[in-house]
Parts: sequence; structure tokens; C-alpha cells
Amino acid sequence: MAKKSQKRIGKLVFKNEKSFRRVLVQSIEDSGGHAQAIEATTGAGIPDLYYTTNDRALGPTWAELKIVRRGDKVGLRKRQFHWLVNNAGNGGCSELIINNHKTGQVLLVLIGSQTFEQLNSISWIEQYLSTIIDPVETRDELDIMMSSD
Repeated sequence: MAKKSQKRIGKLVFKNEKSFRRVLVQSIEDSGGHAQAIEATTGAGIPDLYYTTNDRALGPTWAELKIVRRGDKVGLRKRQFHWLVNNAGNGGCSELIINNHKTGQVLLVLIGSQTFEQLNSISWIEQYLSTIIDPVETRDELDIMMSSD
């Protein structure tokens, strides 16, 4: 695995959001989609990633990325939460994608009617989730992508 990530056997653990975002962008583009990392300096709350895939059911998607190293707090800020909820409420697709260091899982939450408190609790998210990317199945693919730096 490349220097910019940490490694745990059978788990995915990224050093920072930048390395997490880089692997997600590469994975989306390798599958035929388009992804753009967002480095917003003008608007508070704008998500980290904008992407489209061949899956027309979701359409263009805005995603906020978070890494939870310890404890239960996701670290979502109020402005980020409001941006994602407003986008979803106006017909857009909004996601929260979390790398949980405790379990090594990558968790994806489609934003809908959740509260700020719910989305800031990793234990609530783990119970709620409908989509969990299995770290064991994706580890080899991510190792290959990250070692190509």
C-alpha cells in the first residue's frame, strides 16, 4: 500500500480525507464515471466530491467525506449538513461517505430525512445503513490503486 495510507489487515484505513478522496475519484473514473474533487474556498459547507456514474437512478451526486478515527462523532459541521439536506430537498443527490478507522469500513449514507445528530453519530449510522462496502472485498483493488502513486 502507498505511503499516504495506513494499513490494517482486511480493513481500509486512510490517513486523511485527501487520500480517501483520491481513491474514490480513481475508482469512480475507472468504472466509467466522472468525478471532481472540490476544494471550496468561497462557500462554507460545499461537499468534498461531485460525481456521476453510469447508474442513472441516482444522477449527479454531491458527497461529503469524513474519517472517524475514534469515538462516535463523525465531525459533520452544521453548514455541511444544511448544504447536503438542501441539495437533497431540491431533487439533488447527496451522500455522506465515511471511513471508520475502528472497523475499517467505508460507509455510504444517502441523505434524506436524517437529523444532524443522527448523521454525526457513527453508531447510529452503522445501524441505519443500507449500503456498506465490504473492506475485505475491496482491499486488493484499493491496494493496487494506491500503490500506483
